[in-house]
Amino acid sequence: MACIIYKDFPTWVGQPASPGSLARCNRIPAAKGFLGGLRRRGYWVLFLAVVGSGCAYSFRGGALPPEVRTIQVEAFSNEAEVVIPTLSQTLTEAIRQKFITQTPLALTRSGGDLVLRGRITEYRVAPVAIQGQQQAAQNRLSITIFVECQSMRFPELSWQQSFMNFIDFPATANVGQLQETLIQELSERLAQDIVNKTLSNW
Repeated sequence: MACIIYKDFPTWVGQPASPGSLARCNRIPAAKGFLGGLRRRGYWVLFLAVVGSGCAYSFRGGALPPEVRTIQVEAFSNEAEVVIPTLSQTLTEAIRQKFITQTPLALTRSGGDLVLRGRITEYRVAPVAIQGQQQAAQNRLSITIFVECQSMRFPELSWQQSFMNFIDFPATANVGQLQETLIQELSERLAQDIVNKTLSNW
């Protein structure tokens, strides 16, 4: 049985349930009282029985239709003025891993139900938090990307959007030493933004 309780936060479901699980849950008095209390408190209780071809996957009130099973994530190009050689690969792999671990979609090299393309438009390090005598206490690394999701089979799932995320770090720190760690963290954040947008767009 898969019994998921959520309220205003993302939920991914992929646990198998036997056909009789839901009926058995409803026949248990303790379970019925527990679930009823949750409903009175304003929570949604969602039972999903994954049988055969599967079911829709919930996310912030939206869901991907069960017919959408694959996603194709193409390598992101780097069109920023400052080009970091590892950024494109790091970002692309972070996005692929997010879809593998957080969605029911299978990654494919071609012919995906969803096709994700994008480009890095800006990589920037700039001072922030100016202190006395115009000295910066922190620097900010920001990455901006433009992403397009297309679907020939399900055009209503298509979208395009720019995303930006940043990390502040001490101005005294060596950017070269921190660069790979910061890029990895920002890539993870941007990948999460893309997954959120894709799943909530339905």
